Amino acid sequence: MPNIKKIDVVFIGVVRPDIIKITLNSFKKKLLNNFQVRLIANIDPSGETEQYSQQDIIDICKEYFDEVVYRTPDQPSFSKAVEWCWAQVEAEFFFHLEDDWCLKKKIDITQIDNAFSQNDIVGIRLNLTSNSKFQTSDFTYSDGLSLNPSFFRASYIKELLNRFDIKKDPEKQFRENCATKAYTNPKFIYYGEPNDRSIVIDTGKKWRKSNSLVKWDLSTMKTVTWTQNNMESPLKAAFYKTKYLLYIFYWSLRYC
Repeated sequence: MPNIKKIDVVFIGVVRPDIIKITLNSFKKKLLNNFQVRLIANIDPSGETEQYSQQDIIDICKEYFDEVVYRTPDQPSFSKAVEWCWAQVEAEFFFHLEDDWCLKKKIDITQIDNAFSQNDIVGIRLNLTSNSKFQTSDFTYSDGLSLNPSFFRASYIKELLNRFDIKKDPEKQFRENCATKAYTNPKFIYYGEPNDRSIVIDTGKKWRKSNSLVKWDLSTMKTVTWTQNNMESPLKAAFYKTKYLLYIFYWSLRYC
């Protein structure tokens, strides 16, 4: 059975310090302080760039982790960020974390060790909803590869890199086409018990609305990155901004 002591943490982010502090604070306290961590960070030049820089975000990362390998590209691209970070992984197991999540409760790492003792399990996902929706007899199986906060077996991901297409959404391109030469029937499971409720919060949607951003639509865009929503009214934008600030205050008090 694996006894995981040291992991790489892939961290995909943009320039949004408030939300990143919630992410790093909650995951550090409730999960990552159980490991020796090497953080692999890609911070894209998108987000609150009029007030803060990519280096400001790297400096925040260094407040939480002693070892930080990072990239600050000139142009944003989510798929390039994922590809670069995955290529830097050296540990046998790693944790994929994007910058807009909040962890609600502590993680029992013995469950992670136990699950990875089965060689066909390549990913362990922290659920945004309820495990009861996916309950089976032995494990709570996920419906495929997800870039929600997840542990991955690095040897599996390294095989996926051989056919990684930066013009496509990283999650969607491997959602159904997930088999590899070494893992012909890879399995993805949810962490926890079958009746567990959600253990992570997606903080990014409210942030995107507060900044009038929309997620990429590859039928109309050339790169996998956000774009500005210029159709939104100033009143609606102000409403979303206020709502986001209230949520930030609540999440900071409740979970960090």
